[in-house]
Amino acid sequence: MASKISEIDDIREDLAQLRSDLKALVKAVGDGDVTRDVASGVARQASRIAEDLEDTARRTYDRVAESVTDNAQHYSRVMERAISEHPFSAATIALALGVILSRFLERSDR
Repeated sequence: MASKISEIDDIREDLAQLRSDLKALVKAVGDGDVTRDVASGVARQASRIAEDLEDTARRTYDRVAESVTDNAQHYSRVMERAISEHPFSAATIALALGVILSRFLERSDR
């Protein structure tokens, strides 16, 4: 999952760099009909690349979100099964955790 988040961050960095390069190109080109046409073509191409990168980022995000959801549902089913198979153990563990958490919270108030 960390690699998916890293991919999204890389795509964001690429988009930022692309925007920066495009602005620098437009400044460097200056005025003139030919240079405007070239800059316009480059801008359209950069726009298409940015749209492709955005689409890729969206699909990557969707895959990561789906994976996280699937894992959460799986662990939820595992917990439900464990609780239904061992209800007294689950209640004892819940009580112990409650006591421990209340002690930590009690100490943090002081």
